[in-house]
Formats: sequence, structure tokens, C-alpha cells
Amino acid sequence: MMVVELGHFALALALLVALLQGVAPAIGATRGRLDLMRIGDNAAIAQFTLVAASFAALIYAFVNTDLSVSLVYQHSSIDKPLGYKIAGVWANHEGSMLLWALMLALFGALVALFGRRLPQSLRARTLSVQGVVSAAFLAFILFSSSPFARWPEGMDDAYLRQLLAANATLPGLEALLPKLDKMSTSALLELAARYGDALRLPVDGRDLNPVLQDPGLALHPPILYAGYVGLSIAYSFAVAALWEGKVDAAWARWVRPWTLFAWIALTLGIALGSYWAYYELGWGGWWFWDPVENASFMPWLAATALLHSAIVVEKRGELKSWTVLLAIVAFSFSLFGAFLVRSGVLASVHAFASDPSRGLFILAILVLFVGGALTLYAWRAPGLASGGMFALVSREAGLLLNNVLLASSLAAVFVGTVAPIVFQAFSVRVTIGPPFFNIMMALFFTPLIALAPLGAATPWKRAVANAVLWRAAPAMAAAFVGMIGAAWAQATAASDGAVTTLDFIITCLGALLGFWAIFGAIYELLERARLPEAVRGEASLAEVGRRLLNTPLATVGKAAAHAGLGVFVLGAILSHGLSSSDIRTVKIGDQVAHGDIVFRVLSIQPAKGSNYTGLQATVAVYNNGARIATVTPERRRYTTRAEITSEVGLSTGLLRDLYVVLGERRADGGWVLRTEVKPLVSWVWLGCIMMSLGGLFSLLDRRLRIGAPALRKGAAAATTAMIALAAALTLAPTPTYAIEPEEQFTDKAMESRARRLFRELRCMTCDNQSVDDSNAPIATDIRAFARKHMAAGETDAEIKARLVAAYGEEVLLAPPFFGRTFIVWLLPLLALGMALALGLARLKKRAAPAPSAPEAPPLSAEEQAQLDAIMAGKDRD
Repeated sequence: MMVVELGHFALALALLVALLQGVAPAIGATRGRLDLMRIGDNAAIAQFTLVAASFAALIYAFVNTDLSVSLVYQHSSIDKPLGYKIAGVWANHEGSMLLWALMLALFGALVALFGRRLPQSLRARTLSVQGVVSAAFLAFILFSSSPFARWPEGMDDAYLRQLLAANATLPGLEALLPKLDKMSTSALLELAARYGDALRLPVDGRDLNPVLQDPGLALHPPILYAGYVGLSIAYSFAVAALWEGKVDAAWARWVRPWTLFAWIALTLGIALGSYWAYYELGWGGWWFWDPVENASFMPWLAATALLHSAIVVEKRGELKSWTVLLAIVAFSFSLFGAFLVRSGVLASVHAFASDPSRGLFILAILVLFVGGALTLYAWRAPGLASGGMFALVSREAGLLLNNVLLASSLAAVFVGTVAPIVFQAFSVRVTIGPPFFNIMMALFFTPLIALAPLGAATPWKRAVANAVLWRAAPAMAAAFVGMIGAAWAQATAASDGAVTTLDFIITCLGALLGFWAIFGAIYELLERARLPEAVRGEASLAEVGRRLLNTPLATVGKAAAHAGLGVFVLGAILSHGLSSSDIRTVKIGDQVAHGDIVFRVLSIQPAKGSNYTGLQATVAVYNNGARIATVTPERRRYTTRAEITSEVGLSTGLLRDLYVVLGERRADGGWVLRTEVKPLVSWVWLGCIMMSLGGLFSLLDRRLRIGAPALRKGAAAATTAMIALAAALTLAPTPTYAIEPEEQFTDKAMESRARRLFRELRCMTCDNQSVDDSNAPIATDIRAFARKHMAAGETDAEIKARLVAAYGEEVLLAPPFFGRTFIVWLLPLLALGMALALGLARLKKRAAPAPSAPEAPPLSAEEQAQLDAIMAGKDRD
């Protein structure tokens, strides 16, 4: 179709415009020429228009199923629903990179359109940096990852080999079969082009991966990319400020709205991805510490630190150089995430591509922009020193400690993510799984959450520690009451088995932190409104209400975000401590009980969709005899790809989630059924939505109009839409993919012990997943092996020893704290120690009294006489 060629041409033209945007305003800012600086505005808008046209052309190709385009052929089909045809545009490497370029161009255009109050030279330099970044990615797309390639140029090597092998009867192909695995991409393409029309191709397209045929595909990548790529503006602002050699309170006010919008989008994107993974795998987990998940979490940590640090720059003129560095680091980790996902250095279900040549291209981009920015920072940062003073107990010190803990968390996630890659380069296989990350996050986030309400209640510059603690006492008392309630709930819950002492301690500590964050945020608002004075009779309730209504939106946003963090912690901890699950063989009419919750199988009937056939079970759920939900798990067979999937029947509620997985049919006519009750798990995503709402309230605050005045309404509308979509997807009942269920021990304590052991063992063919999470054959074998030896009376240590002898140390999900993995555990702690030392040194420097002026030399006798005469004359006047 001609539309495809036009889309390709628009993309090439966008590259030229991006280069113009990168060069012209930079020259104009250097020479003080307004005409050249204004070219940057027009070029940014033109670049976005061209990339948007190219993106629309690709959508057109997918909607019309133009199978001559390799990307459409590999990721779509004629009978695929329209919504998934559109979403399939970014469900692949090439299309997702075009979405990335579209977001880069969009943010550049927004600065050009709505950054009119920015100083002309700063805006020109910012747009110049943004243009260069866009040009690099447009070049990457055009020369390495074109989404408009025709068949067979855009085909992946694995599919070309499969296709050629399937047509071995064609003259000359049979003799080449032994050589196919060693052929280069160019050789495979030449063969495919030579046999062209003779190859037997699926005439309707290969269809989209069934796992991706989900509403999450429509929302998660665009929102996540808005956060990923939105941090490029913070990066461009930081490089532009270093270029000018000026960072002040005005710069912080200009950069905060853009960073805040990116942070909101990143928070929502991560939450949607977490929820998608939770219901797609169907085993009840919501975070896997997969390297690709970490790739989005690392820039979120950096962006969170950046937002808090920018407040100090804006309010007190402190932490200037550190804030600029964080802006560079935040986008650097977005680039690093792109490298991880697309380079082939790791194997993950989330990875887009495994082409080393593409990885080298992205690595070059990463080195260019990160190395160049850090070099500029090393040159300019010494000139950004601050001279203010603040005490050890002050809001500045609290925010500095906040940054130290966030930076240490970032270091821990980074080390845990790259360590296996580094070890593998030396032919050593080491697993860094959830136990490592959970321990590190508990170490860093426990003090971070504990100090959040205290920091919010601490004045700027100097405070009295006892006064701060006394002000927080009511919130702390309420938190202790909440902790007692959570402890009672776990003690009386129908969980998987006996509750261990460690589980009980984790539940109590997590509940205390969660309630402390929530009540601390609420009490801060009430105290600001003078509720304590009203209780003592020193103020009226009417005044309290008036002050609450007049609370600045930024203050409300801060409280909502901190309370959202508390809700998230409660959901994460309590859903783990209070959940229960069961796997058994059932027939129609059978029921499974989880305390007062009963699942009853009503029917199992054929099901059919537009591109699949299958079976659907109808399961009614009762609570104390009253029917509260009906769920419909399925087993599907997708026609084009001939893949079988299981989908969960999920009922999501505010207080608990209920879901059922339909497994295989047994020889006796029964069906394997997995049922699970997850109390409060939806609070994980509710907390993320609250944090995003907090960011939105802050974005709406009138004090953030500087630098992005007209962006305020548009950003608010876009953010509100994103939050509404995230909430709808999170709280709606959703059918999902799942792992296959299997039989379990009838003894609850024995099954609880088995599940704990499975969570400590690694699936050897999965990426960072325990055997408890995985449905891979090797995970099934390990579970069966462990259950067999557990039933024979062996201890967990003996079973682990058997597995290590069979598979090696990498079967253990947590790296042992000795030998070659010692450095993995040590590095994050060293990062924390160094950060604390630097922070304390900075605090000591800021708290030290300013040096006194040098004492003047004594006056001579003549000078003293003149001074006396002057003073005597003055007295007479």
C-alpha cells in the first residue's frame, strides 16, 4: 500500500527535522540569535507531526491487515479483533520503538508549545538536547528496526529457519537443512526471497501472541512509555542548565511539572504492568523481580528522588548539583531499560528482541548521552555549590536522607539485575531472585517509610526533635492499633497452613509501617487545619473545615501520595500473610472450601471466540451460604498459532480477590481446579492509583504554573484519563492466563511447608521465577521431586542438597551469602554507607557556623584622632 511508503518517508523526514532541531537552536543560544532559537520550536512541532503521521500509517497497515508488511504478518491476522489489531502495533520491538520515538517528539513539541515563559536560551538548549535524543532513536529505527520492512526483510531468524525447514521439499532446500542453524540473517533473507511465492505461508497472518491478547496491551505500554520517555525532558533541562551553568529555584519550578507528569505516568504504567502480570500468570503474585520489571522500577526510584530533591532546590536553593545529577540518572536508567529489553543480554518473557546488533546500537546511544551528560556534569557541577545552612533535624536533612535511601535502593536493584549478566560473561551462572531484592527493599524502605510522616511534619532549616515526635504521637498510636488488628486477622485467618514466627513478624512490621504512613498523612492535613486546637477548644470546627477546603493542592497531593504508599504496603504485606489456595481434582457439582468462602463447580461447556476455541467452567462462589460471585475460567486453543492457554476466572474486590484456574481433565473424568483467596491484594494497585492521584493534585497546584502554564490543563486531563483507565482495569473482574494447577498435600501444614520450599527454588528455564510461580516442565518436575522426598520424611535442607547436586547452585533462588556472591550482597550496603557518609558530611558542613570576617588591623594614633574628631562633630550635629 502507498500509505506504508508514505509512513516510511515521513519517518525519514522526521530524522532530518530532528537533526535541524538539535543544531539550529544550539547555535542560536550560543550566538544570541533569536531567529535560530525559534527554529527549535517549529522543528519540534514539525517533528512530532511527521512521527505521528508515520505512526498513523503503521496503525493503518495493522487495521487493514497488510500482510506484505513483515511486522503485520508476524504480529497480526485477518480474524484478530480490531482492538488487538491496533494494540498489536506496539506489541513488538519495531512498533514499540516507533511509539518511543513518538513520545520523544511529543514531549519536545509540548515544551515548544507550552514553555513560552521559559527563558529563550534555556528553552532553545532544552529543545536542542531533546532533538539530538530524538534523532538518535529515529536513526536506530530507520537503520536497524524499521517497522515498515516488507516480507521477508522484517522477519526474525527463528521464523525464517522454521519456514524454510517446513518447505524442505522445494528444489535445493533439503540439502541446506543442516546449515540453516548457522546461516546469518542476510543468508536467510536471500533464501526466503529466492523461494518467495513457493513458500507455504499462513495466508491470514501469524496472529498476535495469545498472552498479549489482553486489554493490558492497549494501556500498559503507552502509559509506561509516557513515563520512560517523559524523563527525557528532565534530562534535557538538566543538560541545558549545565550548558548555561545556572541552576536556581526558578529552574526547579520549571523542571518539576514535567518530571511530575512523567513520574505519574511511570507509576501508573508500572502498576498496570504489575496487575497484568498478576492475572496473566494466575498464581497470585504481583511482582516477580524480573530484570525487565526492574528496568522500569529503577527510573521510578530515580524520578522519586528527583522530585523530592527538586523541592529542596526550589524552597531552599540547596542540593543543586545533586538534583541535576538525578535528572541525568533518571533518564539514563530509562535508556538502560531499553538496552536490557532489546539487546538480547537477558532472556525474559517481557523482552522484545534478542538481536545483538540492535543491542550495540542502543548501547552506543546509552554511552553517548549518559557519558556526554556526566562529562558535562563533572565540568560544571563545582560551580553549582550552595551556601545555605540547615540543622541535622530539619526538612532539608529529612529530604536528603530520603534521597540517600532511594539512591541506595536504586543501587541494590541495579546490582541485583546486572550481577547475573556480569557473572555469565565469566561463564558463571548465579541467580539473583526475589529473596535478595525483598531483603534489600525491606532494609532500605523500612526507614524510608518510617521517616516519611516525620519529614513532612518537620519545619525547614531547623527543628526540635522532641517537638516533631510529639506532633506525630496521635498518628503513631493509631498505627499501633491498626497493627494489632492486622496481627489478629492473621492469627484467625484461613491461610495455607501454620503461620511461622517470621511471617507473623513481617505482617506486624508491614502493617505498622503501612498504617503509620496512612495516618501520618491524614494527621498532617488535620493538624494543618488546626483540628488539635479545635479539640482543645482553641479553634472552631467551622475554621477547621474552612482551612481543609483551602488546603493547597500540593499539600493534598503530598498527603495522598504518602497515604497511597501506606495502602500499597498494607496490600503487599497482608495479601501475602492472609492468602489461602487449594489445588484438587473436582467434578461438576463438587465444591472447595476456604473457611467461609466456598467455590462450587456448576458446569463445564464449550467456548468459542473470533480466533480460538475452548472450554469454559462456571464456578459459583459463596460466603456463609450467600452467593457473592460467579467466575468463568477457561482453557483456550488459538487457531493460528495452535497454542493452548488457561485463563483465570477472576473476581476482584476491595477486600479480597477470588479466582479459579481450570486445568487438564483426568482419566477419571474429573478436572484439576485451582482456587485461591487473596485478601486486600487490590490495595497494591489502589495504593499506586492514590500515589498517582497525589501527583495529579500537585500538578494542578497553581504554584506549578511557572514554566508550563498552559500545560497544566492538558496534563491534568491526560493524567486523569490515565488514572481512570488504570482504576477501571484494576478493579474490574478480568479473565486471565494462568499456570497449570496440580495436586497438593491434603495436610495443610505439609502443603504450607512445600509452598515455602518451592518459593526458594528457581525454575531453570524461566527468568527470575520460583518453581512455585512457573508452569515450565522442569518446574513441574522439581515440585514433584520435592513433594516425593518431603513425603518420605526428608528435611528441606536435604531436598535442597539433592537438587543442588542435580542442577547446581543456580537452582537456589536466593544467592548464598558466601563465595562469589558475597560482593552482590555487599555492594548495596557499601552504597548505603557511602551515601550516608556523604550526606552526614554535607549536613555537618551546612550546620557549621559561617566563618567570621577577618579582624581589621588596629588604627594608628593619627587615624584614631581623626576618627575621634569625626565622631565628636557628629555628636555635635
